[in-house]
Amino acid sequence: MRPRPDSVPARPTDESSVDLLHPFAQAHSTLPPPLPGDVQRGVAPRDFVVEVVEEDRSLEGWQAEWWDLFMHSIEANVFYSPPFYFAARKHLTPSDDMVVLIVKAIDRSAPGREPTWCGFFPMVRRRRWRGIPANVLTMHSHDYCFLRTPLIRSDAAREVIDLFWNWVRFESGASLIDLPDQAGDGAYHAHLVEGMSRAGLRPTMASTRVRALLCPAENAEAYLRESISGGKLKELRRLERRLREQEGELLFRSLGPDEDPSEAIERFLLVEKSGWKEREGTALACRPAHADFFREAAMELHQRGHLRLNFLEGKTGVIAGKCNLVAKNAAYAFKIGFAEEFARFSPGVQLEIDNIRRFHAEIDLPWMDSCADPDHPMIDHLWRDRRSIHSWWVPLSRWGASIVALFPWVASMRKGLRGNASDSGANV
Repeated sequence: MRPRPDSVPARPTDESSVDLLHPFAQAHSTLPPPLPGDVQRGVAPRDFVVEVVEEDRSLEGWQAEWWDLFMHSIEANVFYSPPFYFAARKHLTPSDDMVVLIVKAIDRSAPGREPTWCGFFPMVRRRRWRGIPANVLTMHSHDYCFLRTPLIRSDAAREVIDLFWNWVRFESGASLIDLPDQAGDGAYHAHLVEGMSRAGLRPTMASTRVRALLCPAENAEAYLRESISGGKLKELRRLERRLREQEGELLFRSLGPDEDPSEAIERFLLVEKSGWKEREGTALACRPAHADFFREAAMELHQRGHLRLNFLEGKTGVIAGKCNLVAKNAAYAFKIGFAEEFARFSPGVQLEIDNIRRFHAEIDLPWMDSCADPDHPMIDHLWRDRRSIHSWWVPLSRWGASIVALFPWVASMRKGLRGNASDSGANV
């Protein structure tokens, strides 16, 4: 057991102190409440244990337990599913100092039964935080991890969160935990905030933002009428007609569940790379390791039924492509791309309208997360709902509290030094 860090003064744990932490989410989020089936009742008496894993090889033999947790999580965050995690560790973050916390439950009524996974917290240990020496934990991330909410079994959320904070405070040896890209609404957010309050922690909300969310209406056409003005819909139909005149019959198609995904994955990589994404180096195919990451993750996600690849095609080939990741209780819009020579026809918007129709007709889920930046020029005008994303700094010791308190001053000083250096260079 590691030595206990210096304690951080506790704050009151009354209801008002919890509510003060998330007024932004309450004011801006339109995420629907959890489905009734997401909260299970009448579970057998259980004992909980915490296990810390520091090698990827140790996780490979537990994929069945991991998948079971994923399918029963408060939010089945596909970015922490086994294929996404392993592909990222192999191709994108192989050198990170990983620390994975797993919370397991032992059924008292069946002592010989294998423990059930109830919590999965993939983290990375850092020795510096924003240039300041400190022992810091942060959630595992990479360029394509658009949500860092851990996997938590819905019928054990309170116990899992309390065990997580207990381990972080007294066993991890960390001075600070950095929690970026956390769901700022819904059941997980409530459990996270209430758990911090019960643990007597003093978190700082480092940033908060909202991003577009797709929640179904009565049907797709009703959704489109409410989301897009009549004039805009008319213009999009005109552009589609012009595109048909140039390309012949247009085909909106989706990769079927029984199809071999290999060709579709390559076609998506090719169209996503075309145009401005290639020039800016942001396409998956711009870097071999990133393309290999996507190929590996997408293949297994397809086999498990969690991958959706949609295409707009004409006589010259693929005009636009969109990749969605679908879980048990949520969906995530991962990437979209289009061939730039067709930009004047708004092919990305045309494919997105098809995506809205498919979501209403084929995907029986309460919402799809856009995973987009706030004020995205396309998606914010098509999707009318919003979800909140928060980032937290949580001090675990006096040193952690000090560096969080001092960081604004340190950042300001660095900015001034950069400005002075720039001015000095300009005068040479």
